[in-house]
Formats: sequence, structure tokens, C-alpha cells
Amino acid sequence: MENVLGSIADIITIVMFLVGTVFGGILARLTPKFYRKLRPGKDVHIPDAKLHKAIREELNSDTETSIPDGKPITKEDMGKLRVLLVDDEGLVDLTGLEYAVNLTWLAFYDSDISDLRPIAKLRHLEKLECWNNRRITDISPLANLTELTVLDLEGCRISDIAPLANLTHLTALKLRGNRIIDVSPLENLSKLNVLELEGNPIMELIENKINRLRKEGSGSDSKIQR
Repeated sequence: MENVLGSIADIITIVMFLVGTVFGGILARLTPKFYRKLRPGKDVHIPDAKLHKAIREELNSDTETSIPDGKPITKEDMGKLRVLLVDDEGLVDLTGLEYAVNLTWLAFYDSDISDLRPIAKLRHLEKLECWNNRRITDISPLANLTELTVLDLEGCRISDIAPLANLTHLTALKLRGNRIIDVSPLENLSKLNVLELEGNPIMELIENKINRLRKEGSGSDSKIQR
């Protein structure tokens, strides 16, 4: 009887070992996939190489935020960014900046950026400079950046500036060289000290109106000055 029980115990041990080995192998292959779904990694995906370089350089400019070579940039690292000035021309993708939640100043220029959605929730932004970005036509992602005081969108392809209507902290707004024909959304921006609109169709409309008024008043005592 004891021999039989011993044999059964041995068989059970062998079976459990085999099951454990097979199941363990399957689990080892599946766990990373399930883990990524249940708990996304802390590493930040920054597909644009120039943006990635600029972020790493900015973080490494301060010993308190520097990261070792080869170490991935994490969400925690991104949260330490306060200023990011991208010197390299030709950015194409801002993905990754959505984690720079404490950024107060962002500047990039001469890029191929068309999608501003990655910065739509950077509520601490006070200064945004993205001039000569010829593919930027939609600025609706900027509508909730209500802490902005300086916004430079010179040389883009913007026609609708309605998303700027609630940016009441703006003191400087630079919109030269766009396609703007209606500035009524800016009526409530009472803190504006600087407004640059040269090179927009609306300036031509204003010029035409002034010239028409001059002609109408040329035969009277009206003194319409430019």
C-alpha cells in the first residue's frame, strides 16, 4: 500500500513539475503583454528624434534633472521640464510633450508640425513660440491654455483665431503672415499690449477701407489720417 501511495505521489510530483514548466513558459511570454495593458510603462514615447534630443539636452543642463546616457526618458523626467527651446529646425511630431505638465515656456520654429494636440493640456504654459510652421492651420488645441501671456504664431497658415478668445492673460500676440480676416475673437483680450497682424488679409481690408474713407472725405473738411 505504501509503495502504491509513494508511486502516486511521485507521479503527482512529476505531473505538477511538467505543468509548472509548461504553464510557466506560457506565462513568461504572456505576462509582459498583459502587464503593459494593465499598467502602462513609465517610459515616454518621443518618436521625433530632434524633439527627443532637445528634451534630453534640457534635462541634462541641470544636475538635479540630468539622466544617464541610454536611460529612457520617463514621465517623471518630463514633469521636471520648465523650459524647452528646440533649436533644430524641422520638427514633425510633438508626441511626448503631453507629459511635460509643468512646462511654462515652449519654443520651436521652421518645423513641419501640423498637430498641436500633444500640448493641449499643458495648463502651466505662459509663453509659446512656434513661428514659421507652415503646416499649422488648426489652433483649437490652444483654447484651454489660459495661462499664456505671450503667443507667437507668426508665419503659419491660420485663418480662424476663435480658439484664442478665452486667453485673457495674453499681453503679446504675434500673428504676422497668416490668413486672418476676422479679429473679433480678440475683443475681450483687454491685457493685450502687443498685437502684430501685418501680412494678413485683414490688413488689406483695413487699408482699402481707409482709402475709401479718404476718397469720400477728400471733397469735404474731413481729415482722415492713416
